[in-house]
Parts: sequence; C-alpha cells; structure tokens
Amino acid sequence: MRYQFTRQKPIDKYIVDFYCSKLLLVIEIDGESHNDKQLYDERRDKQLRGLGLELIKHDGYYVINHTVETLKIILEKIRQLEKRTTP
Repeated sequence: MRYQFTRQKPIDKYIVDFYCSKLLLVIEIDGESHNDKQLYDERRDKQLRGLGLELIKHDGYYVINHTVETLKIILEKIRQLEKRTTP
C-alpha cells in the first residue's frame, strides 16, 4: 500500500518533520538544534502521543550513516500500523 507523507506539518503547536495522516505517524529527524532541549522534546512527544499519534525519532547523524537500518525501522512501524488500521 502507498502512503503519503507531508513534510514540515503543523500539528497542534508543533511542526513535525514528516507526517502520514492515514497512519497517524510522525517521523522526526533530530539534528543539533535539539541538543539541550530534552525537556521540551519530552513534553512535545507526550503531547503528540496524547493526540493518538505514533512517533519514530532518529538522530540525523544516525539517519545519514545508517540509512538502510532507518528505512527498515520505518517500514516495520508502517507494517505494524497497517495491521492496526486494516479491518
């Protein structure tokens, strides 16, 4: 099945990196701008999960250096969510 992801999607008072409305899935790629913002990120994640969203978060360095592994993680999450949303 194909899924469309929106980039830089406003949700509540946040802007997420990638969002798929059909799966209620947020993908975040955190760069250096997230350093020293652990409390903010924790609150944000809690708020987004409270809206019923699933989150995948990776460090930008990891994504660049482990692209295949990152894609496998995303694909596995999509498969899990498909089972949840498919009647």
